[in-house]
Amino acid sequence: MPLPAVTVHEKRFHQELQLSQSPTVSGCKAIKWEEGTSYVASVTIGVDPNCLFFYWTDQHRKSECLDLAVVRDTRTGDKKAHTPRDKTLSQLCLIGEEPTPERCMTIVCGNSYVDLRFISFIFTKRSDAQFWTNELFQLAYNYKTQNISLERTLLKTYTKLKITSASEVRITVKDIIQYFYTDKDDRRRCERTLESHKNDPILLEKFQFKDFLRLYSQIVPRPDLESIFISLTGSKSVKFLTAEQMRDFLNRTQRDPRLNEILHPYATTETARVLIDKYEPHESSRSEGRLSQDGFIRFLLSDANSVVSPSCFTLHQDMSHPLSHYFINSSHNTYLLGAQIKGKSSSEMYRQALLTGCRCVELDCWPEEDGKDILITHGRTFTEPIAIKDALEAISDYAFKTSDYPLILSLENRCPAKLQDKLGRYLKRYFGPALLDQALSSHPLETGVALPSPEALKNCVLVKNKKRAPTVGASPLSGPNHQIDPTGEGIPEDALANDNSDTDDESDDTYPVEAGGLAVSQEATAAAKQTGRPPVVQMVETELSRLVNYVQPTRFDSFEAAKKRDRAYECVSLVEDHANVYLKKDPVHFIDFNKRQMTRVYPNATRVKSTNFLPFFFWSAGCQMVALNVQTADLGMQLNTGVFEINGRSGYLTKPELMRQKNRTLDPFTESNLDGVVPASISIRIITGLMLSLKRISTFVEVDIYGIFADINKKNHRTRACQNNGQNPQYDQTNQPFTFRVMLPEMAYLRISVREERTSRLIGHCLLPVSQFRPGYRHVVLRNEIGQTLPATVFIFTDVKDYVPNYQIDLANALENPIRHQNEHDRKEKMDQLINLTNDLEDQDPEVIEQAMAPKDPLPGNGAPPQLAISNGEMNGNGGNHSELTPPVRNDTPEKIVHPLSACLVVDRAHRESTSTATPSGTPYIGKPRSGSGNLTTQVQPENPDDLAAHQRLQAVHAPVVEELKRQTKAIQKTCSQQDKDLQKLRSKYEKNIKRLEMSHAKERERVILVHDKSRTEQEKRGGGRTTGGGDADGMVKLQEGQWWELLKRQAEAATALRMEYYRKELDLNLTYHETFYRQLEAELNLQQLVMNEQLKSVNTFNVEEIKKKLSQQASKELAELKTRKDLDKSQLEQRRDDVTQKNIRQGVSIAKKYEILYEDRRKILTEEIEMLLQKVKREKSQVELDLREKFDAKRSVLEDELKKNSSPHAATAVRTSNGELNSRF
Repeated sequence: MPLPAVTVHEKRFHQELQLSQSPTVSGCKAIKWEEGTSYVASVTIGVDPNCLFFYWTDQHRKSECLDLAVVRDTRTGDKKAHTPRDKTLSQLCLIGEEPTPERCMTIVCGNSYVDLRFISFIFTKRSDAQFWTNELFQLAYNYKTQNISLERTLLKTYTKLKITSASEVRITVKDIIQYFYTDKDDRRRCERTLESHKNDPILLEKFQFKDFLRLYSQIVPRPDLESIFISLTGSKSVKFLTAEQMRDFLNRTQRDPRLNEILHPYATTETARVLIDKYEPHESSRSEGRLSQDGFIRFLLSDANSVVSPSCFTLHQDMSHPLSHYFINSSHNTYLLGAQIKGKSSSEMYRQALLTGCRCVELDCWPEEDGKDILITHGRTFTEPIAIKDALEAISDYAFKTSDYPLILSLENRCPAKLQDKLGRYLKRYFGPALLDQALSSHPLETGVALPSPEALKNCVLVKNKKRAPTVGASPLSGPNHQIDPTGEGIPEDALANDNSDTDDESDDTYPVEAGGLAVSQEATAAAKQTGRPPVVQMVETELSRLVNYVQPTRFDSFEAAKKRDRAYECVSLVEDHANVYLKKDPVHFIDFNKRQMTRVYPNATRVKSTNFLPFFFWSAGCQMVALNVQTADLGMQLNTGVFEINGRSGYLTKPELMRQKNRTLDPFTESNLDGVVPASISIRIITGLMLSLKRISTFVEVDIYGIFADINKKNHRTRACQNNGQNPQYDQTNQPFTFRVMLPEMAYLRISVREERTSRLIGHCLLPVSQFRPGYRHVVLRNEIGQTLPATVFIFTDVKDYVPNYQIDLANALENPIRHQNEHDRKEKMDQLINLTNDLEDQDPEVIEQAMAPKDPLPGNGAPPQLAISNGEMNGNGGNHSELTPPVRNDTPEKIVHPLSACLVVDRAHRESTSTATPSGTPYIGKPRSGSGNLTTQVQPENPDDLAAHQRLQAVHAPVVEELKRQTKAIQKTCSQQDKDLQKLRSKYEKNIKRLEMSHAKERERVILVHDKSRTEQEKRGGGRTTGGGDADGMVKLQEGQWWELLKRQAEAATALRMEYYRKELDLNLTYHETFYRQLEAELNLQQLVMNEQLKSVNTFNVEEIKKKLSQQASKELAELKTRKDLDKSQLEQRRDDVTQKNIRQGVSIAKKYEILYEDRRKILTEEIEMLLQKVKREKSQVELDLREKFDAKRSVLEDELKKNSSPHAATAVRTSNGELNSRF
């Protein structure tokens, strides 16, 4: 069977990285220069075959490389790429006839969004610069570059070693050790380990990656992987895994139990063979279909064993829902490089935010001091402004460079009307047709009409700004306590706290007009201040206001009012404090509001250092645009980057169904199960860290869950610190996994972070979606603060399954296996009936109880199998035949019970089909007490109805019937079924072989006949047509008869040999399954013994508790009677009470001891019965094996007799004559 079907998204992810074929790729010449110096170098650039590094080699053959994973951008052309500004440097860079800016390429790289490094190259041709700019950008933002496995991380180290060293150079093992350890003690330890090879010269030209991996396994030992391999093979001496063992490992350990078996089939032996062919480094092992330890480790390091599904990193979600059904990657004050009050600003931040996948950027528009143009700045602070043109140019160039889905420009507009018109013209100039200046015909701006989808708005730019905002004038509605909102309705001044747009939270003294309105003259403003009354409002639309359509900010009153208006195009902006109030006060209606309309949440003004809140708080309410400070890579931004990395970094993520469907509700604070959502249970064990640091540092690992409020676990889950080991620390010290319950897996993320113990410095982290999480042994490659991959890796073991509370375990088991649940239910029901029956008979005469508890015949036709039991007379030493087990047989089954192993068929099909349901393995046989059980000699005899009832409950637990185990144990059934299949395959193969042999023999006989006929004809010709030659003719006939006899003898021997081979293989197959069958049967009997012991303990506990309860009730009754007696004084009453209490205790202890004796007697009897059954099974096993061999010997004897008979000359002549052959011709 082939591998499970791979989705289109996984195929897209697994596409191999490669550089486009071009004559300029190999050995392309360029000039590398550095700004601020006169350094110019002629270099040869290229990309390694694995597309991991971009490198350049100077004239001295010294090579440097740049990891493509840290490349943020590549630029060429004027105003994009950096060009030499120094005249001397410009003269040195003048090569070719084209202008220098067109031949220049700048690579932007760095480990943060603020501190960037710029590397510049100048080419001889413009086409070369354009080619390398495009290709390097595509490679840097490829799925595989950003999401690598540990194997690819090691490939990076190997590739860097090859690039930075000449191919003809010989290096030693000591030189390679420096790539993993910088501490002297660590290097010496490794050198001592590799003492005999540390100075061996290695020619890099012949040094392959498989050699590097072998050397790495010696430099950085992995005892954890070795122990896993040994646990799978079962012994240290076994050096290989078979395909079947690998298949079982994939299905039992590495498979997600939540997957559908039809859509995601189980791994087969063929699947395991494909993996063996791919990862086994040894040719001999591959040819034999075995996986060595090296191959097993390579599989665990590879992409095929990634911790999450690769398809989640590609664009795989449905993008046809309304905009309000998505989380949108958003930024706050995008232009800032640092703090909110005092810091630098740059248009470069817009480029970096858009490259990260941000789809909502913010522009704070303020007029210049002279009022002629617009600046981007944080108003009334000391931050540096930038020109509006620079910001819009940067946005237009990078708006759709990494994502084609709509970009939202969130304007905090503080400009007068004239500048707003100018801003509108700027937007049209820079964005052109991409600017959506009017609503789509399919989604008009009307009540009840949903927002368009991201798919419908591809490559569109949306403007978020107030539509038809008010201007200043005289108003009849004006008053000391009233303001005017965009709808023209009066709103009390104390309701301004609910106006949650950025523009409303910060007023402007120079222009007291909100965004979108016309400014009034200074005279009108002065008059309004003198009167102390707010002026009249006029509705005048500006050029900027006409560009606003689907993202119209409005004042928020209440959820009820917004629901009545039902305008999907109206959105609200909430500062985080106000959003928290609404979330805590009415989370359900807040989520319902966000199903229809959009909400933008931005940080509080008190976050002057540009810190961020946790975005999951507001994603839990369904808020689409949770704006964060991109320049600060704290925990909030790390979570945002990790979440939006999936779905192809498109900047849009589909919200969970509970946050989209109108007919379903969600309370993010609830601890109970959500509507239609199955919670998940995650158990994770941190085993090892790898390549965390080249230094000797102490580290620990933290594990957290983020999601809705109910899923955010406030408990600190961290491992113990591993001291002084930065290369391969071992964290699995206590062997205690961290367990999490996840109520909404679709929105939950698991974060693994590694920190240094002394400083708590973050070494690396990784955010994993729970819905795409894969259980088993996995390597997790960590990332830095901005999401770039690191060499640091954590090796974990996880167990993911559906969470089921204790009170719903029975329901879950019933849904998983209805037949098993029904069988267990029937047994429990019968046990309850038995207990109720004994309780009802407690007050009756013992003879009546004996009669009631006597076994009865099962009711015919009830559909339930009869209670199977072995009479005690057969099992004790007083009577019964110990050599035979005679279970009762149902009327609809054959009376003859055929043993499950015979010469050609192991299990009698009639017995397998006789029972429609199977008893699950590990379930004790509980039924009515067996006849004769009262004759058992025990140390204690029942004295009253209570003792008899307890005795009968213990007798209800009895040993199983072997024949029933044979028919009902799943493992045995599977073995028998597999044997049937193998025997049928063997029979079919034999029939095909015998058919081919017969055809071959027939052709050979025809050839001999033709030769004989030809000889006869030639003889007749030589004799002149006379047939009376006498001696010559007789001699030829005898010769041909001899040849014919030899032919038939040889053919008979070949047929007999083939048949004998079939019988021998049949015997070997039967003996193999015979051994497996009885081994499983013995294991099942041992399991039944354990289960019966546990059941006896439960029954004994129940008996003791029942008698304690009755004694307590009796004592309470006696004490109540004592209270009614008037003839006793206080001291006598106390004395009587003590007597009653002491009597109750003595009786309880005495009865408990009695019941313990009954329990021990019954346990010993059952143990003896099981032991006798095991002995019986062993004798039966030997007898069956003997029968099989005797039948084989009988068949062999028959074949030998037939061969002797058919090989005689008389038989050969008879055959020859019956076939018409030689006698008739001669």
